[in-house]
Amino acid sequence: YLAFDERLGRQVALKVLPPEEADQEARARFLREAQALARVQHDNVVQVFASGSDGDVAWMALAYVEGDALGVLLGSDLDEETAVTLCAQAARGLAAVHKVDVVHRDVKPDNLLIDRAGTVRVVDLGVALILEPGRGGERHPRLVLGHLEGAVEHVLAPQHRQDGPELVASPRGQPELRLRQRLAGTVEAAPHPGDEIAPVVEVEM
Repeated sequence: YLAFDERLGRQVALKVLPPEEADQEARARFLREAQALARVQHDNVVQVFASGSDGDVAWMALAYVEGDALGVLLGSDLDEETAVTLCAQAARGLAAVHKVDVVHRDVKPDNLLIDRAGTVRVVDLGVALILEPGRGGERHPRLVLGHLEGAVEHVLAPQHRQDGPELVASPRGQPELRLRQRLAGTVEAAPHPGDEIAPVVEVEM
């Protein structure tokens, strides 16, 4: 929702978790997203201002980004120079996320917002993994039973194709794939979310 902060006199994006969706797991994921965003201070990552609850409704106030998601621009007349510039900004945002031991895990065009000045903001850390100090080798919780959580509509980074340790820099393959998608408008399809990991077909970059 677009909301107005009367105390500070500014527009904010208000993200809420409706009571009908607020089971224990959803609330934990919502709080994790706010905590992950609070760790990052970078021009290419959306800023969280506050979070809390009003009765049964959990909420967080985010910086309002006036513009469009990258997904809206895909397939349009996006020149190569602009595409590379956008991808570089997204990569810088993800690098800032990784620097504070957070793994986004859901990088896709709809989670990259571009404001009117052409600045990219990484958003939606709802399935992010926060790595605690000294736990960089913990097992990846989304690979339990060989199923995936997050965006796998195109392809996984190679190190995500087997049940094993999570690497802080593991989404490296995702920006590369997004750049190809920005330039070509499409990429080879990967398994539908929920399919087994084994059939994932590697995309030649």
